Amino acid sequence: MKPLRSQEQNAVSRRIGREAVATGRTFKPGVSGNPGGKPLGARNRLQGDFLRALADDFEQHGRRAIVRMREEDPSAYVRTVASLMPKELEVKRPLEDLSDEELFAAVEALRAMLAQQTGVDAALRPAEPTPVQ
Repeated sequence: MKPLRSQEQNAVSRRIGREAVATGRTFKPGVSGNPGGKPLGARNRLQGDFLRALADDFEQHGRRAIVRMREEDPSAYVRTVASLMPKELEVKRPLEDLSDEELFAAVEALRAMLAQQTGVDAALRPAEPTPVQ
């Protein structure tokens, strides 16, 4: 059976409790409730061990699991693929800054290179496109 606390001990506990509520701290600055703390690297070691085990398991069973998910639960398969996609997709349009004349010149240069490589006669090439106004 737990020994009864004296009135003095109860008064000290209440005072400490009021101080903790007033300051928002249960321990004085610089004093920890767990002086030993978590061993250094414990969390990182656990995460590393878990990720290695997961990678090993995926190497053995991952492809079959993906195929099974695709066949048995296509919506979960699509959600999984979508969750791996970047949240923002940057679309680059390298030709957007070119004028119509510059684009037509580039197309003509490509046609000339292709004609030279394949031996296609210039007469067989389509007519020059008309620029859009």
